[in-house]
Amino acid sequence: MPKPANFPPLLDNCLNLNITYYKREGFIEKGKIRNLTSTWKHPRTYDESSISLTIDNREHSPVFNLSYRNNGELIEYTVHTTTMPSNLKSGGEILYFICPFTGLACLNLYKTTKYFAHRKYNKEATYDSQIQSKKMRDIFSYYGAYFEYERACAKLYKKHFKNTYNGKPTKRYIKLRAILDRANSFSSDEIIGLFYV
Repeated sequence: MPKPANFPPLLDNCLNLNITYYKREGFIEKGKIRNLTSTWKHPRTYDESSISLTIDNREHSPVFNLSYRNNGELIEYTVHTTTMPSNLKSGGEILYFICPFTGLACLNLYKTTKYFAHRKYNKEATYDSQIQSKKMRDIFSYYGAYFEYERACAKLYKKHFKNTYNGKPTKRYIKLRAILDRANSFSSDEIIGLFYV
């Protein structure tokens, strides 16, 4: 009987909590408690998962109370947050999660085990790009813009996307525009050739 496959968890495919998303969507309000339910679909299996969040921002720094089921087991714990100065010229502060298992500050908590935690919590977790073959890395280094085209379009034409700041194009806009221009520079013969090498 063959051994079961033991692939490392890919951070690109893991469920995750992004603190920037909750702040941008107005879920973190000063002096208030917000109760939410986040639902995901796994990108490959399409299985649905959900998590109940209570965001308590009555004190000086928001606190996230998480509640969800992992293989039938009820998991509940608290994630504290902190702010750090932004490196932008305009100043300001950036809100970060403090991982309850590593103590490290982060913008994303990944579910690589039964807990949402900093990416370093699971030593085996890796990004998809880290396990690609040399040939695939070479293809992506040259043709990466073609594969990123749809994602770049979605970001560029997203509601409230700012393409200028103080009358100048933002770095993010310039980067996304460069991806689209590069992707449009490839001929259809080049793209078809990628799959018949």
